[in-house]
Amino acid sequence: MKISVVIPTIGRHSLAAAIESAVWADELIVVSDGCAGARWVLGELHLPGPYLVYVEIPRFGHQGLPRNTGHRLVSGDYVGFLDDDDAYVEGAGPIIRQGIEQAPGKAHTFKMRKMAGREQHVGSPCTFIPMADCVPGDWWRQKNRGVDTNVFQWRARDTFGEVFHPEVIVQLRPHVVGVD
Repeated sequence: MKISVVIPTIGRHSLAAAIESAVWADELIVVSDGCAGARWVLGELHLPGPYLVYVEIPRFGHQGLPRNTGHRLVSGDYVGFLDDDDAYVEGAGPIIRQGIEQAPGKAHTFKMRKMAGREQHVGSPCTFIPMADCVPGDWWRQKNRGVDTNVFQWRARDTFGEVFHPEVIVQLRPHVVGVD
């Protein structure tokens, strides 16, 4: 089973930590949304092998296009999306693999820890979706709310069913001290 992680970036300094937290994945796809800083970060990391894919697209302004672009490049059996200012917790890779192996073919949602320490089953960084029989879906922006919505994950959850796991695999904005 091959697991891919897509990291859309606007060039935040936290990109290096996000990438380093995802080196357990079989494939990393970093999509830069019109920023030069991401290329520099990747050059400094010296990551091995061809499993890292880097793509630059014109500045789009929200995560929809970078996520769609990365999703279309996925070669894994499962895909997860990690924002460039979040990070997987230590040991997340084996937890994710074990969860998927226990119920293959389903969407898997784990918990994430927010800055104030609360845990919840919500958000794209903690969900892994099977790629079998899937066409890359659409991320779109709700104009009235100004938030990105992952229609693809909603459809995949409905299509494949969803398994919730109690383990925390993501820390939101680990470099920021504050409240949710």
